[in-house]
Amino acid sequence: MTSSDQRHPLGPPDPAPQPAAGFSITGPAEVTLGADRSAVTTFSVTNVTGRPVRVRLRPQPGGSADAGWLSLVGDSERPVAIAATLSVDVKIAVPPTAPAGAAAVRLDVVAEDNTEVVTGQSVAFIVPAPVVKGRPRWLIPAVIAAVVLLVAAGVYFVVKPSSPPPVAAPTNLVPPAVTGAPMVGATLLADKGSWTGQQLLLVRWQRCPGGAATACANIQTTVAVPTSTGSASPTESASAGPTASPSSAAADAGMTDGYVVSTADAGNGLRIEVTAYAVAGDADAVAGGPQTIVASPVVLVPQVVAPPQTTVVPNFSGLDFSAASAAANGAHLNLGALVDGPIAPTCNPLVSGQNPRAGSSQPWGTLVTVLIQPVNRRCLIFVTRAVPLQTLQVNGGK
Repeated sequence: MTSSDQRHPLGPPDPAPQPAAGFSITGPAEVTLGADRSAVTTFSVTNVTGRPVRVRLRPQPGGSADAGWLSLVGDSERPVAIAATLSVDVKIAVPPTAPAGAAAVRLDVVAEDNTEVVTGQSVAFIVPAPVVKGRPRWLIPAVIAAVVLLVAAGVYFVVKPSSPPPVAAPTNLVPPAVTGAPMVGATLLADKGSWTGQQLLLVRWQRCPGGAATACANIQTTVAVPTSTGSASPTESASAGPTASPSSAAADAGMTDGYVVSTADAGNGLRIEVTAYAVAGDADAVAGGPQTIVASPVVLVPQVVAPPQTTVVPNFSGLDFSAASAAANGAHLNLGALVDGPIAPTCNPLVSGQNPRAGSSQPWGTLVTVLIQPVNRRCLIFVTRAVPLQTLQVNGGK
């Protein structure tokens, strides 16, 4: 056997293809598969037809190879110029379970008009035996550990003490309410209502803009811990409240938490929102445990009406009308004038009398009527001889 025979597991290499003037196809004699049983072999295809042509590339199996192992890298149809050479990659991917053996791959080239068909040389490759994975060393210890854990879990669930029944959320028997006169400066009390079961009560005072119950915001928080007698001992808190250990079976928190109505509450509503946290036995209440939230009706705080302001009426007698108007405006009064005819724009008559009298105390905005007399007859514009008295009013009240 020659050295060439030893290099080719399929025996002597294929005789060189003898196409008429068509395509020259060359490639390596053999290729070695990688550890993953795959490889890429490259063929060179040269156009010797003497014309530009488009070709179809077909990888073909040989020996024990299967067509499903072979695939082209790139398009299967490609244009080739005159005397141009294509580099064609063929990927070999042998399945892991394929048996060992000698195999080969070749490349066939066909002109698009089927006038030229050339079979290329075969590239040999050896398919190694499938790798049989042994049993991992850690498998048996892992199985033993899993069995031990299962047995231990079974024993725990058999001998563990029974869990207490889940604690139900408190039930509200009488809804909470706000008591007292809702006036600025007054103290309102929180009637937290009545609840079943053992619970920790969290009371939030809320301000409701315009009295609407849909936009209430917290303004004060207290925590009421029910005692065994049903009364409550409030503790101020800025958070959701501390834990406690109430022992009342049916606690009535009562009216214990107060809130002083401020000027910011005027024109708005006030209410309380009570959150009842369930407590099991002597255990502490848990904020994330069962709870019930109930809000009281909204009570409206009326607007504060300021008392009317008063002023002392000045003495307008002897003043001209312009000065009297300025004095009335400074005293927050309205000034009205009685005349016996129209007054010319350039005239500034004198005041000869007034009502109410000077020095009297009157509310802001009071109308003071003054009698004015023209300085001379040119101040009057007579429309007719019988001109009725008319009132000119100057607003000075604020």
